[in-house]
Amino acid sequence: MKRLATLLLASSIIALTGCDDDDDDVVINTPPPAPAEFGSVRVIHASQDAPKVNVYVDDALVLEGVDYQQASALISLETGTYQIRVDGLLADGSAATVFDGAVTLEADTEYNVVAAGSVAQLLAGSGDTPFGPIIAPRAALSDSAMTDLRLQVIHAASDVGRVALHVTGPDDELSAATELTELSFGEFTADPVVVAPGNYRVRLTDVDDATMVAYDSGALDLSAPADLFIAATSNTQAGAAPVNLLVADNQADEAGNDAAIIQDAMLGSALRATHGINFVGGVDIWVNGAAPAMDSPLYNLMFGQTTPATGFLDLPADTYQIQVAANATATVLIDIPELMLAPGMAYSATAVIDADGNPSLWAVAEDLRSIATEARLRVLHGSESAGEVDIYLSADMMADDSDIKLSAVPYLADSGILSIPPASYYLLVTPAGMPEVVAIGPAMINLEAGKRYTAIATDDPMNVTGLATDGIGIGLILQDAFVATEE
Repeated sequence: MKRLATLLLASSIIALTGCDDDDDDVVINTPPPAPAEFGSVRVIHASQDAPKVNVYVDDALVLEGVDYQQASALISLETGTYQIRVDGLLADGSAATVFDGAVTLEADTEYNVVAAGSVAQLLAGSGDTPFGPIIAPRAALSDSAMTDLRLQVIHAASDVGRVALHVTGPDDELSAATELTELSFGEFTADPVVVAPGNYRVRLTDVDDATMVAYDSGALDLSAPADLFIAATSNTQAGAAPVNLLVADNQADEAGNDAAIIQDAMLGSALRATHGINFVGGVDIWVNGAAPAMDSPLYNLMFGQTTPATGFLDLPADTYQIQVAANATATVLIDIPELMLAPGMAYSATAVIDADGNPSLWAVAEDLRSIATEARLRVLHGSESAGEVDIYLSADMMADDSDIKLSAVPYLADSGILSIPPASYYLLVTPAGMPEVVAIGPAMINLEAGKRYTAIATDDPMNVTGLATDGIGIGLILQDAFVATEE
């Protein structure tokens, strides 16, 4: 009744106003709509065996081709519930949805959506840490309020166990008292830590023994106010440290990537060497002027061999003098005064004949990451006599343009890492533009998902590699999963 009386009273007032001698129009003031409220989302790719991904919000593409250890800047969205979809980009050009779910955004809240876990486990339907999103919310922080250093940390390395997190001064000793928290995969600090800007050091240790350091950032200059989201991600490259730190601060680069990677301060490098000159006998590899011992893997490397046969030699990151000498002599055939091995990087060095006809060392940087949805293939052209070649992966033993093909590959060229759909193929190498002349193959190869494969074409008139064609004398030196039962 009170509501009815109120409505009647309002109607009479409007009627009286309409009967006024003043002919002005009636003005009804409509209150303005409430201002829209916003939250924000950042997406981080932290799955060590996942391919690049596309990210969709309500079926609209918002992020394209996000690779491992990359992050978007914060994306501002009105509050509400959104459908978030993540599609993995497959080697055959198609895409497969690996996550499709609803995410509700509240006002003035930042959501860090971390794609983490093992795609191989997801595909197998087994395992403790399959691929999926981890959502870490925190209150938004305006630029004007950013007077300190705020950080939130997440354990996003699914192949690393529980760790203790220590954030200290650069020279502070570790102890149980310096432990900030302990984190297992998928866990994060619920409340961001706020500290004064300054110099800090982040270390991850065994939860029962602070002297067992798994990761050490070294001294970090964090003297400016910042709002940091930090993810421990798996180190898929060289070096003993199991993780890197991915740091996002909403300061994306020109490509839109908001992730900076901080490696372990003492991270090492890795190297392997291959003898690829058929007319040179056994060789020794000297490091910094020192000849190898007779029991060293660097002693008496024969044509077609790689040392170590599987994997890489671990070395401190540094610049080295590398010499190749005839076995058990001081006769130096190749002298590389400075070969820089960068932290966290692996390198393959192959003895070849250079463009001037001299023995030389051809070093290429490696990418050791395996991807669960594809085979990764690399082909190096080290056959001086072959000239330009076409390389085919064929389903039917015939070289034609319907195959996976690399065209007109010159001598001492590197295919780079090729993403190949897992399957069995025939590998064929022909002179460029001459598919009817098969120099190598057809060699049946089975390329499996989650594995890396490397092949080096080399002059091999005596068929030491076992893959040379009679009368042509070009063979293949095989590496990685071609020769290893497991990686």
